[in-house]
Amino acid sequence: MVDCAWDANGNPGLGTRGCDAATGYDGPSGVGTPRGLSAFKALNPTGRITAPSSITHRRAAHFSGRSSTDPFPGGAITHYRWYWGDGGASSTSSTPSHTYARKGTYTVRLTVSDTYGRTTTVSRRVGVR
Repeated sequence: MVDCAWDANGNPGLGTRGCDAATGYDGPSGVGTPRGLSAFKALNPTGRITAPSSITHRRAAHFSGRSSTDPFPGGAITHYRWYWGDGGASSTSSTPSHTYARKGTYTVRLTVSDTYGRTTTVSRRVGVR
């Protein structure tokens, strides 16, 4: 919503900050930098690991990063990188499978990148029986 007064011909009225270009802010055109933008903090994507409820060694376990999200309008998760915690090869799939050779507790890490090149890494401990 723009705070403007409009005349009978559809032209923006004078004397309103949202319609008149001013130093540091160029009204409804969006050109220029609004005052106070220094308080803006860019947001990273949110990575989420979905792991199976039970993992058995020597059997493929199916994971998902598809519930990862990007907070920016029009943004999307564009890249996935999985690390399994056991030294096994990483994956770039959004829904990879991994087979653990031994029982134990492992830390799975997922790094997601978004359309704007911002990244986030999340981790989750999984037990392998």
